[in-house]
Amino acid sequence: MQELEQLVKYYIDFSDWNDYNEELIKRAFNNQHNEYYKKYSNINQGIGIYDYIRGIDTNQLAYKVNLAKKKVENCVMTLKRLVEKLPLIVQDENIQDLQTKGRVFYNRGFIVHGHNDMKKLEVARFVENDLKRKAIILHEYPNRGRTIIEKFEDYSKVDFAVALWTADDDGKSKKENDLKYRARQNVIFETGFFIGKLGRENVIVLYEDGVEIPSDYSGVIFIRFAENWKDDLRKEINAIYQLEI
Repeated sequence: MQELEQLVKYYIDFSDWNDYNEELIKRAFNNQHNEYYKKYSNINQGIGIYDYIRGIDTNQLAYKVNLAKKKVENCVMTLKRLVEKLPLIVQDENIQDLQTKGRVFYNRGFIVHGHNDMKKLEVARFVENDLKRKAIILHEYPNRGRTIIEKFEDYSKVDFAVALWTADDDGKSKKENDLKYRARQNVIFETGFFIGKLGRENVIVLYEDGVEIPSDYSGVIFIRFAENWKDDLRKEINAIYQLEI
């Protein structure tokens, strides 16, 4: 059990270290296509898949430890090679990518959703067709051998998140008698994740009438699903980009 806890901590530390490296490489080179960032971010893509196909038990603790070490070794080797190339790398002076004041934009947003497929598709179509931003809906992308958490982290590199708090569940505290409409637990969790990752100013909650709103989400942008929700959402998403330009 102690070894498992150490492995979990190791993965958390590695994820933090790896995210820092990705952001550093992204900002350090203003080459328009930044092949250095792409190479680093994909270095461990698909690692372990061939072992799984060959029938190796990838759930064994010893295997997971060796896999974690291999991921770190791959990253370190890539970073060393990049450092060796630094004197030869030429920066582009007039980069055309949408990036200002140190922030790099991906031109996409993550749609956090529950069981209301109609609302999910309506919001995604609006983001893509009207606002011209890519809408990431997680289940539309292949798993490629990743766990849900790994897949979620891979696709969370976005400029903003729109969380749909629809009346999917009922719940109440022990002190209350009446049930209240609530968003799904995964929706609440993912909303909190993006608040931590992007900042609350880049997270927008679209909520249905009657859905309970936790008090510790004060300061987050809330928009009620009403006739003018598209106008309000357009204003908030455009502001995310205009504030940086």
